[in-house]
Amino acid sequence: MAQARRDPNVLALWLGGSRGKGRPTEHSDFDCLMIVGDEVLAAYCDRFQCRGRDGIDCLVMTLSGFAGYADWNGPQRWDRYSFARAEPLWSIRPARCSL
Repeated sequence: MAQARRDPNVLALWLGGSRGKGRPTEHSDFDCLMIVGDEVLAAYCDRFQCRGRDGIDCLVMTLSGFAGYADWNGPQRWDRYSFARAEPLWSIRPARCSL
């Protein structure tokens, strides 16, 4: 998180899943979402995006990608609830801003 705060390309960082909802179990991993600037998306996906590495799932996307991520009829609509009440761990914007 300290690295994200210092990086001007990281616009927001969320902890989702059971840990983000405050209901972790002994089987919970860390589900993270990192929002980055458009110009660094590919590099940050290569560097940070992972699934199941050391108990961490990290999804990297742009702000516009996040806005469309859980579109009502989109393929990721099942994941909308993950962010319904989640507050960013860190963001350059207010937590409850409109996209």
